[in-house]
Amino acid sequence: MIVGLEDKMRERVLRESSATALEEWTDFLNRLDEPFFNYRGTHVVEVVRVAKHLARATGADYDVVVMAAWFHDVSKSSTTGGGGVHGKDSANIARGFLLKEGIDSEIVERVCDAIEKHVGMTLDEPLSPIEAQIVWEADKLVKLGFVGMLFDLFNGLRYEPNSDMECILKRIQKTLLILRPTAASMNTDIAKGMASDRIRSYEIIIQILESELNLGV
Repeated sequence: MIVGLEDKMRERVLRESSATALEEWTDFLNRLDEPFFNYRGTHVVEVVRVAKHLARATGADYDVVVMAAWFHDVSKSSTTGGGGVHGKDSANIARGFLLKEGIDSEIVERVCDAIEKHVGMTLDEPLSPIEAQIVWEADKLVKLGFVGMLFDLFNGLRYEPNSDMECILKRIQKTLLILRPTAASMNTDIAKGMASDRIRSYEIIIQILESELNLGV
C-alpha cells in the first residue's frame, strides 16, 4: 500500500461519518420529550433495589434504609454535580418531604443521618448505625459490575463524544482502578460478596474487550 494512504482514507471516512452521525443525533435529540438517559433517576432506582436486598439480609431498619436510598442523591442535578455537600442538601429535602408526609421526626432524623453519611467513594472505617452503612454500600455497589459499566459508558458519551473503542476501553480500565478501593471499603458480609462478584464482572468484560481489540493489526 502507498505510504500514508491509509491515514488519508481514515481521515476522510471518519470526517464524513462524523458529520452524518452528528446530523442524525441532533435530529433525534431535538425530537425527544424525555431525556436520552436519566442517569440520576436510573441510578437511584438501582440503589433502592440493592438497598432493599442489603437491609433484608442484615436486619437493618428496612423503612429507614429505603427512604434514605430514595432521597440520597435528590439534590444532584447532573451526573457529577453536588460534591460533598449534596449529602446535607439531599437530607434537607428529604426532611421537608417526610415530615410533611407525617413520618415521625425521630425516624426522619435517622433517614437524614444515613443520607448525610453516604458521600465519598471509600471509607476508613465502617459507618454507624448500620442503616448508614447499608445506604453507602448500596450506592457504591451500583457503580460496580456490568450495571456500573453501563452507567459509565452512557455518561462517557457526554464528556468524551465520538469516542472509539480504544477510548472506551481506556476509560473503563481507569474506572476499574478507582473502584477497587471502593469495593474494599464494603463492611457487611453480603456487600463484600457482591462487590467481589461485581469487580470480577468488570475485569472479565475488560478482558473480553482487550482480546477483541488486540488483533495485532
